[in-house]
Amino acid sequence: ATDTDECLAQYIAAFCRWHNEKYRTKLKEEDFTDWDISKAIGVTRQEELRRLYEFHRSQYFFAIQPVPGSVRATRTLKERGNTLFVTTGRQLEIRVETHEWIGLYFPETFSGIHLGNHHSLNDLPKKPKSEMCDDLGADALIEDSLATAIECAKPGRKVLLMNRTWNQTGKLPE
Repeated sequence: ATDTDECLAQYIAAFCRWHNEKYRTKLKEEDFTDWDISKAIGVTRQEELRRLYEFHRSQYFFAIQPVPGSVRATRTLKERGNTLFVTTGRQLEIRVETHEWIGLYFPETFSGIHLGNHHSLNDLPKKPKSEMCDDLGADALIEDSLATAIECAKPGRKVLLMNRTWNQTGKLPE
């Protein structure tokens, strides 16, 4: 299984470009030392969610580029006989856009796309990635959040943690 944002998609780079134009800021990826976007942009959680939804309707969201090497890496994993799934915290409101983006850059690579509905304004249930991985029988996860990596790590499941500024603050367990 693999996360989408910052494992397959350069979400933060696109968000920074959008935010800088819209709000006249000078955000950079290095400003994100925590996956809590509200901390990086200096707003309340409610305002963060409002801005995320606004970003998801922008041209910048539709122009997100793949993480360098992700297309080749997932293709190689698929060619070697692995069954691959996307497990993302993305909101259910952007399900169609998420499926379209993955289909565009990763055609016929994934056997399913599962959204956890995290950071959502709707009242629909949220599903932790650990449950998604358990339900799928995933024996490995590619992730960028240290907290999620720790939550999902268990005997029989490897977690590969992408090197990102927001996951440098915690200590990795054995």
